[in-house]
Amino acid sequence: MNKSRFSIPLYAILIPLLPAAQIYSSNVSRLTLTHGLLSAAAMLALFLVPLFVLRAIFRRAELTDLLWASLFSLVFLPMCFLPLEEPFFRVYWTLGWTIAILVIAFWRESRRFIPIFLTTMPALLIAPLLYADVTSPIWQQRPVLRDQFQHAFDETPKPTSDAAEKPDIYYLIFDRYARADQLARVYGYDNSAFIAGLRQRGFYVADNSYSNYQRTTHSIVSSLNFDYLDRLDTKEAANAEDWVPLYEMMGDFRIGRFLKEVGYELHFSGSWWEPTRRIPIADVHHNFYEMPELLRVVYEYSLLVDIARLAGWRQGDPLWWQCQRSRLMFGELGKAAAGNQPMFYYAHFLIPHPPYVTDETGRCMEIDEALGRSRIQNYTGQMTYTNDEILAAVDRILARPGPRAIIILQADEGPWPEQFASNEIIALGRDAGLVDWFEASADELREKTAILNALYMPKAPAEIFSPDMTPVNTFRHVLKHYFNVSIEPLPDRSLIFESAENLYHFKDVTENLRGP
Repeated sequence: MNKSRFSIPLYAILIPLLPAAQIYSSNVSRLTLTHGLLSAAAMLALFLVPLFVLRAIFRRAELTDLLWASLFSLVFLPMCFLPLEEPFFRVYWTLGWTIAILVIAFWRESRRFIPIFLTTMPALLIAPLLYADVTSPIWQQRPVLRDQFQHAFDETPKPTSDAAEKPDIYYLIFDRYARADQLARVYGYDNSAFIAGLRQRGFYVADNSYSNYQRTTHSIVSSLNFDYLDRLDTKEAANAEDWVPLYEMMGDFRIGRFLKEVGYELHFSGSWWEPTRRIPIADVHHNFYEMPELLRVVYEYSLLVDIARLAGWRQGDPLWWQCQRSRLMFGELGKAAAGNQPMFYYAHFLIPHPPYVTDETGRCMEIDEALGRSRIQNYTGQMTYTNDEILAAVDRILARPGPRAIIILQADEGPWPEQFASNEIIALGRDAGLVDWFEASADELREKTAILNALYMPKAPAEIFSPDMTPVNTFRHVLKHYFNVSIEPLPDRSLIFESAENLYHFKDVTENLRGP
């Protein structure tokens, strides 16, 4: 074997590792080490496979290696150096690397010093990232939190008798779907026709419902485990900023385990967000345009997306994927079948959640069109589209044969107040800035926590429903009234955590929200 043919320069490892290392290091509190290693391996493969193909075709490794490394840097490294929303800088970036590629191709002497640059540049950037990762307190905190969180909830009581029937259950989360009064107050949007449509179909709509927490992760973990997260507020968790143990709780939860034990098949329809892209507990996934999040971010901020947009190739645009994903997720509702088994269908819709890519008719908007509309127009446009699709999906579900299904329509949180919101059109998956929620006003808290909460629960006693009911009790009612489980509702509370730097210290703001 010709050793030189298969040996690689150091920059062939460092350059593809740089974007994965930068994203992982910036999100070490949100990604597992496995995510980081698998993404690094994928980036290495993306670099090395074409490298060896080019070597085999041209048989000039000293030239093809440098040209491929420069082209790869041009396409995949802008996110490491440039402001992500400034196309002006990307033009100069492209011009600079194009000149470098021409120099390598036509000036032989450059092949002596350019490898030094291509090695030194990523090495100087990766070294501090690796040091920060290795010395992060996360590695000491995470095992302790994981161990504590295993005991966050009690075991679910066993049924006192078999259920008379086992209806399909649809648990549909519409992220950042605001309650009707907040839609009117903040956005000037009249949602009464949609609410009336739900009531005509037999839904109870809780007109004064709030989320139990102000962020998606805490809210979903609480509702799927039908309990509060009080046991997470410990001395060991004080000042912790590690999201991973919470994310892991989103993939394995009490209502899912209970339903699978009594014969249900668990279907899950996920989003682009990694914690709800796929979940371990699901038997069947209904996923569309999915990609591991770290790799998605690398792709999203590469020049490949700029090229796709300039060429009008929408299939290469992650914002178009989001528009199509919502459409396909809605289309799947009411069609999935579990054969002879009852089905628990759980879906996390990132709509009307940003990015604002869908207009009121369901058409996928171009970026310039969305940027030309106001925030209110974009949010309410996606709201109108979501309403139409919900009612159509509900009609399909109710038309299915067999026992009438249980249908739960809930938001996990409301939209961000405008003064706290980040870019809601171009940025896919970028979080809003740090907010000290303990200092937020009552109106800001209401906007963030007042949510849609609509329940279709045939045969459930009317007295369980109340305008103030919250998601923490939803599955308690399902367990008690459909599965003969001796379990009682909890007091309806709304809690907040201070910021992303202190995830597990909660403050009860129930009275603030329900006050004048």
